[in-house]
Formats: sequence, C-alpha cells, structure tokens
Amino acid sequence: PSASRVHMRGADEADTGPDTGARSSYRGVGRGDLEMVTLQHPSGASAIVYLWGATLTSYRTATGVENIFVSPGALFDGKKAIRGGVPVVFPQFGQPSRAMPQHGFARTSTWTIDSLSDSSEESRLVLSLSDSEATLALWPFPYRLEYVVTLSAVSLKMRLTITNT
Repeated sequence: PSASRVHMRGADEADTGPDTGARSSYRGVGRGDLEMVTLQHPSGASAIVYLWGATLTSYRTATGVENIFVSPGALFDGKKAIRGGVPVVFPQFGQPSRAMPQHGFARTSTWTIDSLSDSSEESRLVLSLSDSEATLALWPFPYRLEYVVTLSAVSLKMRLTITNT
C-alpha cells in the first residue's frame, strides 16, 4: 500500500515527510537514500527493513521500546553491509575465498519486494532474492531466497526460505 507520508521511526532514519497519523506500512527512503519498508501495526508496534541486504534495523514494541541495535558507525552507502540490525547471511558465514564477501552476498544485495500488506492482526513484508550472473560467479548454484517479516501487536517473526532452483 502506498501512503501519503514517510515518517521514519528508527533512530537511524531521517524524517522525509509529514506524519498524517495513519498507521499503515509503507515504502520510503532511509539513511543514505536507501530504500526501506516500515511495517506499522495498529497497536503502535513498528519495524524497519532496508532492501539493501534485507536488513532489519528497527523493531519497536507497541510501547515504543526499541529492541534492535544498529552501530552508530554503520554505513548506509549501498556498498558495505549495514553494521548491526538483523542481517540475512547467505550462502555462508565467514569468507571461504577472497572472491566471496564476508558472510556471503545476500547482505550486500538489493532485495525485491514481493508483497507488503496490513490487516488488523498483522503487517507483513515478503522480500526475495534470486541468483544473478554476478552471484553465480561467486556461488555456482541457482537459488531463490524468500524472507517474510511479520509484525503483530506482540511479536516480530522472520522466516527465511531457501530454494534450490
């Protein structure tokens, strides 16, 4: 759903528009002009996920308590992984070769929004990442990742499904 506002609630985001008081999820632009999605539940709970690396950078409870740490030195430049938050690590931890980025390439790739929805029960974001010529050069196995982030009044759930294609 689109919104007439873009109001960032995470400590690492900048306000880029007026808050109309609506409580729906929306796409926006965060630090470093990187695209992000804010999930907002009617209870007041919220979560922020950047498309760069599918990195969750904020999860606030309905009472406004922040639960996610992002380093004050984190770069939002679209070149390096965001330092902190909840990254997606794929295809492995570490760096098995100099060609492979530390902890894989998923956290330094731009993910695609498959869906963004709100209901009275939950707000849900579905992102995906599929193999490309560049990733196949590093990891010669076709794949599709699906990352589902679901926010409710009392919880945040994240599910990563990896499919060999």
